[in-house]
Amino acid sequence: MLRRTPDDAQVLLVRACASDVLGDHRVARELFRRAEAMIAGAGDGREPAVLQIARLFIADERAAVADASAKVRQMLLDADSTELGDRAALNYLLGWTEIRHRGQPAIPLEYFSAAARGAELGDRELAKRSLGHLAFGQTWAGRFSDARSALASVEGAEHVSLPWSTYAGGSAAAAAGKRRVLGGRVGRGDPGVRDRDRERGARTGRSTSIARMMIAYASAETGDVAACR
Repeated sequence: MLRRTPDDAQVLLVRACASDVLGDHRVARELFRRAEAMIAGAGDGREPAVLQIARLFIADERAAVADASAKVRQMLLDADSTELGDRAALNYLLGWTEIRHRGQPAIPLEYFSAAARGAELGDRELAKRSLGHLAFGQTWAGRFSDARSALASVEGAEHVSLPWSTYAGGSAAAAAGKRRVLGGRVGRGDPGVRDRDRERGARTGRSTSIARMMIAYASAETGDVAACR
């Protein structure tokens, strides 16, 4: 399809989403604007579902994101509009959108939980990623027992690789780090914690700042003045 109709608006939107995941945010926005203009120029007033999904990836304005989220949620409510296998991906995307735009903390937990259940049999990568984000949200909400269960499921899927961790990776590692720090499990007897968190943080894009914060906490707990600096 990319070879036959490279300038099709929906193809451009898919390319925009893929570019954003790969970190090419400027290219993603250019492709998105081209596709949006083509759809608006058609003059029929219809917007394809992929446009709303792409807005969740690309848009930064809260009003645009809120409008797109409402329309994607409606897709989940309409029984005939979304294949069962796609529902898990949409739940994941809605949860990730809530994290990016700092909505109510309980909402992404529901979306990631639904995504993990829906993807468990058909998409193990999505299920593992959803569980990592679920554990992240549960930890920051103070639900450590629930987070421990989610992290155990992530560890049980160690054989499942996550190839695009630079976009939305590191949540499980950040959750595990915070649980160790707040649980008083970081101390002089655990000298490898800082190294593990530093290594994980270096491999992840959007969780890097959180990883640094965990390293600072761990350093303070161990009394390592040089590391704190």
